[in-house]
Amino acid sequence: MDKNNSQNQTQNQVDQIKNPTDNQQLTNQDNSSENNKKRLLKILAFTGLIVVLVAAATTVSVVKFCQVRSNQPDTKPDPAPAPNPDNSDKSPTPVPSPEELIVINPISVDDELSLSDLNYIKRVWDQHFKDKRSSLETFQDVEDSFKYVLKEARPKIKDLEMKAINMPSMNNQLGLDRNDYKFEVTYENQTFDLEFGKINDSQRPSIIKILNSFENSSDNNKLFSVILSKDTTNHKKIDFQKTDYQVLQLGYHKVKPTNQELVNLESYVQVIAMPGKVKQVPEKLAREITSLKAVFADSKFDKKISGIDKWDTSNIKNMSRAFDNSIFNDNLSNWNTSNVVDMSSMFANSPFNNSSIANWDTSNVVDMSSMFAFNKTFDQDISTKKVNNKDKSYVAWNTSKVKSMSSMFQGAETFNKKISNWDTSQVTRLDEMFDGAKLFNQEINTKWVTVGTKPHLAWDILNVKKLNGMFKNAEAFNQNIDSWNTSKVEDIYQLFKNAKMFSQNINTKHVKLVSKERYLAWDTSKVTSLEGVFWGAKAFNGDISIWNTSKVENLDNIFRDAEKFNRNIDFKRDVLVKSEIKHYLAWDVKNVKSINYGFYNAKSFNQNLSNWNVDKLNKSDKGKDNWDTGATKWNSWHKPKIKK
Repeated sequence: MDKNNSQNQTQNQVDQIKNPTDNQQLTNQDNSSENNKKRLLKILAFTGLIVVLVAAATTVSVVKFCQVRSNQPDTKPDPAPAPNPDNSDKSPTPVPSPEELIVINPISVDDELSLSDLNYIKRVWDQHFKDKRSSLETFQDVEDSFKYVLKEARPKIKDLEMKAINMPSMNNQLGLDRNDYKFEVTYENQTFDLEFGKINDSQRPSIIKILNSFENSSDNNKLFSVILSKDTTNHKKIDFQKTDYQVLQLGYHKVKPTNQELVNLESYVQVIAMPGKVKQVPEKLAREITSLKAVFADSKFDKKISGIDKWDTSNIKNMSRAFDNSIFNDNLSNWNTSNVVDMSSMFANSPFNNSSIANWDTSNVVDMSSMFAFNKTFDQDISTKKVNNKDKSYVAWNTSKVKSMSSMFQGAETFNKKISNWDTSQVTRLDEMFDGAKLFNQEINTKWVTVGTKPHLAWDILNVKKLNGMFKNAEAFNQNIDSWNTSKVEDIYQLFKNAKMFSQNINTKHVKLVSKERYLAWDTSKVTSLEGVFWGAKAFNGDISIWNTSKVENLDNIFRDAEKFNRNIDFKRDVLVKSEIKHYLAWDVKNVKSINYGFYNAKSFNQNLSNWNVDKLNKSDKGKDNWDTGATKWNSWHKPKIKK
């Protein structure tokens, strides 16, 4: 204050000794320029407003430009668009706010490693445990976690005694109703308190130790708490792809299921993901964690993570994307999967290929979509079988509750193992299941099988609605599937596209299996699009002569490049399949609106389709591009009367 007063006095003195002539001139100018001043002030005020507006606009632009974008890669490419897509089971996908792993409250980088053991204990607690405990933890959990962190971070700290205060039992959960918990700690004859502070609802951070940072070596051997947050303001971000690190405490938070098949389940306790170059994790998996979704997605460890083979996963319900886009390929035989509901994309985009999952209990799994998608090496036994494991007897790879196998082996180029006894009775989606599974050629026809002492109908697809693209690019597949019950199937577009070897009869017929009511196999009465079904199926010449096409609107590419196909698919009246009471019209195409490239390059085709009703097709100038180009053997008199 004295300094400011001195400056003011000096300024006053300077003002007082100014030239009086200058003061007089200013006085004379005041009266004559009063109006000019007012106008000038108005101009300045208006200009200032413009500057403020411009600055505000610039700020908004910068904020928008700097918003964090998610770097999570897609695990499954968009399928080829259906000409007549079925949106009945689709709901808008919400666009989530971007979230990143961020570091909260790191220990001071200046003195952490030089602290005495006693001060280090206090600092670790204050920075990584106080105000960061979960309501789901017990006192014993917290004590065990704290001691483990200290042991891994500074092994020389031993003989730490901890006594719980204000908690009647070490096995009671902390809950949310109190914030006066604390430990009375004794170390090297000194006693002090460690207060818990705020208890958080079902969440706690991960605690990591940096082993080797390729960006900032000063972080090496230091501890950091990590959370998943939408707000990255004033928090440290670590590039986990450039950092070797060890996880000392597994963090987690509560989330709602997003899978449409699982929305009725209670909230998950989701582990915080460990991407990048994680080297080691605790051998104990917190029992409150119920979801391992994306836990090691995008991890680039050396095919093995020390610790996870010891995890007790008996409480886990979600393993979706657990190893998606990772290079993990280690033993998982000890994992208990008996309560897992979601295995979607679990090993997608990865090189995982070992036999340790052969005996997994999948009896509660509902979603296996994309489970091995684009895994180009997987080729292990995952057949349904009776297992006697330790003191437990069960059926491994029991698929009786699975509803979606969509894209399960899409791009799994080497997979070709027996799955002929899978129970698919609850499955509604088989779309793109073997798309790009170039070597797959196993029996998957509907039949009765017995596993252990219990019989079931394998590959019963009674509830399936989507078959589109199932064998697309399955270049080796050529198995009999003539008993499939497709009575509920709505989508079969591109079903055998580029299935170069497939040439089986899949005509509509009655099937009677033992202990099963008679049903109509390959009933296509609900199908609205046959787009590309046999496109590129170069060997196909199977019987499809009495398919029900009464609802079909799209025949684009149906026999494009089907070079050997030459079967009778002429319009037929009053088709009666054996003793079936219901009559129908086979290959009735009166509702077809488009046949672009329908018989393009169908080199062998020469059947009489002159009776096809193409009136609706002829009402438009569109939908007829190159429909018969390259069908060189087809007599023009036998072609449908399609106007150009």
